[in-house]
Amino acid sequence: MKDYKKYLEKLCFGKPNDIVKLVLYNDSLTQYQLARLDLTAVSEIKKGKDGAFEIKLIDRIKALEYWESLETLGSDGAESFLKALGDSASGGGES
Repeated sequence: MKDYKKYLEKLCFGKPNDIVKLVLYNDSLTQYQLARLDLTAVSEIKKGKDGAFEIKLIDRIKALEYWESLETLGSDGAESFLKALGDSASGGGES
């Protein structure tokens, strides 16, 4: 339960510093440095043939709305919702 709250908090309020580092210093970053970048807020990255990056970020407003909806469900409701969401994403669910 606490894990999703920490993740949502990171999505909603995280700083874009590492995303900027990726764009500005991508050619000089080592594999170790790349692995340590916090790219949580990134939903998609494309690098064109010309080297230009296209980076799409998550919608923070939607993340905040999602967080608020889970808060109003309470602990049991939020866990049930997340389980159902996970089941639907994996193609599972009840038979």
